[in-house]
Amino acid sequence: MKHSRTIRLAFLVIGVGVAVAVAVAVSMSSRSQKVPTEYDSLAQLEPSMEAFGAVKAAAKMSVVTAVPRSNETGPEDSDEVVRSSLSGRIVPPRAYVVKAGRRSTESDAGGRFEFEGLSPGTLKIGVMPPREALCDLSGVGGRRVLELNPGGNEVRIDLGERLSITLIASFEGVPVDALEIELGQTRGKSRSRIVCKTDLNGRVEFTGLSEGIAKVSGFGFDTFEVESRGDTPIELSGLPSYVEGAVAVRGEPLHGAVVVLKADDEVVDVKTTGKDGSFRSIPFEAGRSVFVTAYLEAERARAEFGGQSASLLLKSGVSHSAEFDFDLAFRRIRGSVSRGGFSVAGENLLMSFAADSSDSAWPGGRPTTKAVSDDDGNFEFRAIDGDVVKIRAGERALGDLIYVAENDLDLTFELDAQ
Repeated sequence: MKHSRTIRLAFLVIGVGVAVAVAVAVSMSSRSQKVPTEYDSLAQLEPSMEAFGAVKAAAKMSVVTAVPRSNETGPEDSDEVVRSSLSGRIVPPRAYVVKAGRRSTESDAGGRFEFEGLSPGTLKIGVMPPREALCDLSGVGGRRVLELNPGGNEVRIDLGERLSITLIASFEGVPVDALEIELGQTRGKSRSRIVCKTDLNGRVEFTGLSEGIAKVSGFGFDTFEVESRGDTPIELSGLPSYVEGAVAVRGEPLHGAVVVLKADDEVVDVKTTGKDGSFRSIPFEAGRSVFVTAYLEAERARAEFGGQSASLLLKSGVSHSAEFDFDLAFRRIRGSVSRGGFSVAGENLLMSFAADSSDSAWPGGRPTTKAVSDDDGNFEFRAIDGDVVKIRAGERALGDLIYVAENDLDLTFELDAQ
């Protein structure tokens, strides 16, 4: 009896085990049918990681492996910057300055030159004499346009035969130095001219000329034509006179001052002073009376306002001196413009100079300077002690007459609403 109960219990356990096994199998089968075929991320695989290790591995592989897009290129397909080089030779051989676009180099004594790192395509080149060869016309005919290919390019520039001419200036058998002589020559559609001065022996050599006629002009002789070779003497009918001098402010050279020279009430020359404050006029005939006036700046010169003058009677072959020194000081007139409490940028402002407090005009018209306000509405003018000025925005006067004396000024103007 006990034995039969034991057997029945064993069958019961086995049956339960089989039922559990079947249930587990069904459950596993249903889970396997719910596994997605596409995954947006590895997180979606977490519930079935243990059961589907192979799927997990495959998913990891698909995420890690990068596939290039159709518009992406690998390193082997990347574009490299392609450059050109240009080497050439100038004939006849000589040292020249060669310009290629915005770059320049010098050829050697054999006329050879080279450029590296140029961009392929159209390139303009030209040939000029070196700076020390002030009287050389070799650049005529050296200009051309090239089409550069990637890599190396070669060019030959044939300037043709280049000749020279020496001019010798004298007056009554005495050499004349520092005489300015102009030589011009036409070749095809190009015309070149250059002005050079004679040396202490009255000589000046023009080089780099083409075969043919050159035109020579200067002071004290009639313009003439000459073959571009050999020596040519020039006998002057008279010696030129010059006016030279300097402009300063309290002993300090003034760069940019304007010097006006008049003869018989007509303007015959206008010069601007260099960095050292100096100027030199064109040559004049002896015996002329010249009235020289120096102005601090162009605006004052145009209005004939506030200048210093000197009268000179010119003598033959003499450089006459005219020195000017203004006892004054420049002052800055700074200011700002606003509208409705906001800075006004780009406002066009004018500052006019008045003769006195009556604001009357000067004979040549009231001189005017211009300024434009910056992004913060600020502007600046320059005036000198003793000036009476008025500032305008268009036709609108800003404030009253301003008297300039001893100090810089800072002003603020409120513009009318538009």
